[in-house]
Amino acid sequence: MKTNINTKIRGINADLKTLFREQETLTNLLSKTIQEHFEMQSKINTLLLEKTNFKILKKVIQNDVLTTKDVAKWLGYSISKLYRLRTYEGLPYTKVGKKIMYRRKAIQAYLNEREKTNKSNIFQ
Repeated sequence: MKTNINTKIRGINADLKTLFREQETLTNLLSKTIQEHFEMQSKINTLLLEKTNFKILKKVIQNDVLTTKDVAKWLGYSISKLYRLRTYEGLPYTKVGKKIMYRRKAIQAYLNEREKTNKSNIFQ
C-alpha cells in the first residue's frame, strides 16, 4: 500500500514538474508575444507618424509651389503676361522637367521689389 502511494506521489510530482515546465514555456512565449506586439505597435506608430509628416510636408510644398495657372489666377494675369514677365522682366521660376513652377515666396518678393521700385520712380 505504501509503495502504491509513493508511486502515485512520484507520478503526481512528475506531472507537477511537467506542468511547471509547460507553464514556464507558455509564460516565456506569452512574454515574447507581448514584446513582439509592443515592437509591432511601435513600428506602426512610427509609420503613421511618417505618413502624417509626409502629408503635412506635401501640403506645405503644394501651397508653396505653384503652376503657371495658379500664379495667373492668383495675380489676375494671363498666361502670356506671365511668359513676358519671365522672359523680359525677371519673374522668378524654375523648370521641373518641362513644367514651369513658381515658388510663392519668390513671387511675393519679386512683387514687393517691383512695388518698391515703382514707388521710388513715382517720387523722382
